[in-house]
Amino acid sequence: GQACKAAGKLNQAFVFTNRFLDICDAMEEGEGTSMIENTDFESTDVPFDFNIQDKTFLGEPERDEVRDWVLTLSMDNKVEPVLHARACYKCSSQIYEGTLLCPSCGVKFKPCVVTGMPVARGRGELAPDEVFLNFHNGTFNFKDYVEFTLKA
Repeated sequence: GQACKAAGKLNQAFVFTNRFLDICDAMEEGEGTSMIENTDFESTDVPFDFNIQDKTFLGEPERDEVRDWVLTLSMDNKVEPVLHARACYKCSSQIYEGTLLCPSCGVKFKPCVVTGMPVARGRGELAPDEVFLNFHNGTFNFKDYVEFTLKA
């Protein structure tokens, strides 16, 4: 959520940060994942059932600061609590931009080694000259790689 906030993706920041708070509440209640609301993550590969730790990473003051930010953002009419979607290249279904598995057709995407985001097309689906020209080997997005190396 904080990375999305820093990138100006407030819709997604709201969804992920709210999920963080739900997980923190579940930790305090000791009820596991059964009490966590998952509707924002339907049709994604975000897990619904997972082990919850005994204590939170952030202290109470930091969590309160995050909670206040979420409450403030929830009153902003410009922010819609949705995950950004994109079309699956194989079946054209609208899927969460960060999913590595299309829930409609089951196609798996390779993760970019720089961002972790899905690489939209597999290696064998690009013409050889496009692979060479775009420096694409199926494991990273060229644009992200260039941005990453320029910042290093």
